Amino acid sequence: MRILIVIPSLGFGGAERLLITLIPKLIERNCSVEICIFNGPNDLGKELENYDVKIHNLNLSHRWAVIETIKKLRKIIDVFKPQVMWGHLYFGILYSRIVSLFYKKIKVVSVLHYSISSDSHKSGLWYKFRNSIFKISQKLDYKTVAVSKSIKEDYQNFFQWKDIDVIYNAIDLKKIDRSTQMTDVEKKNLKLEFLSKKDQYLVSLPGRLHESKGHKYLIEAKEILKRDFNLDIRLVFIGDGPNKDALHNMVKNLDDVVFMGNIPQDELFKILKVSDFIVIPSLFEAFGLAAVEAMYLEQPVITTKVDGLLEITTNGLDAMQVEVKNSKDIAIALRNLIQDDLKRIEISQNARETASSFDSDFIASKWYKIFNGDNI
Repeated sequence: MRILIVIPSLGFGGAERLLITLIPKLIERNCSVEICIFNGPNDLGKELENYDVKIHNLNLSHRWAVIETIKKLRKIIDVFKPQVMWGHLYFGILYSRIVSLFYKKIKVVSVLHYSISSDSHKSGLWYKFRNSIFKISQKLDYKTVAVSKSIKEDYQNFFQWKDIDVIYNAIDLKKIDRSTQMTDVEKKNLKLEFLSKKDQYLVSLPGRLHESKGHKYLIEAKEILKRDFNLDIRLVFIGDGPNKDALHNMVKNLDDVVFMGNIPQDELFKILKVSDFIVIPSLFEAFGLAAVEAMYLEQPVITTKVDGLLEITTNGLDAMQVEVKNSKDIAIALRNLIQDDLKRIEISQNARETASSFDSDFIASKWYKIFNGDNI
């Protein structure tokens, strides 16, 4: 089976990471895969160097260069002759649909990664136009798939779409296990690299430095912990993004927060493994891939009570859930876990079991069925 993936870029993002995780599993199922990106970063493409995956950079002059995009996509399609076009994110989906008008036998499978209602505050004729063509063009999909039930319901309510399947995001359990094979001494030394003083807890937040990820509320929770409970934590922010300068300005003492930027996934897993707690204080989350990875590493995870995160965690069983935009709630959850060893161990062990259900082998088999025309 030949699959052409259409996605704006292969930078550091959840949709891009999903592809990098699933492509090797699809190749194991005798799929031939090629990728089209529009321009932008190709950071994650390096991870596919050991696989026979060709990445086409269309070098578009503009994302709305419709005729240019169609011409360049058609050249690739005419050579590769895909049976499936797998569209991701707004433009990846839109152009997969448009170009399929020239190829009746190609199945278009569109993946909904983000909430459409989260953009509903944006107004004007331009956004109405964008949404209108996206809504109407759905009739060209062979299958429309959401990465969570909450995303499915969001599009059903916003666009009145009916036929949407759900396939959750995936994590590569074997890769995580390989990445985190460390001796006790290695774990201790790695942790000490981040701790600046004794009696300090290491708290990590993996995620893009964007306002929607809620970093500011964890920074405020750190101050509350120190002031009200005399507990000291050191924060590690793993990722980069447009909110970096604002967060730097918010931190009173830069020694209290480590800004790691984008790092290789193997290194990320190691840091999560030696952290005392993982906090995901997102304002909204389509799925929560970082949370699942942390849970599989058998770490105590604190998440906000939002859409996708509510689907993958059970409060008090495999994670602690807190109210969104509530720094005090985060601080209290951290304090409670610090003071209750048994509870911390219990949710950590349950978390690993929950996360195991998102194994990439299992999820890839669902995608293969979709591409092959079978029911999931």
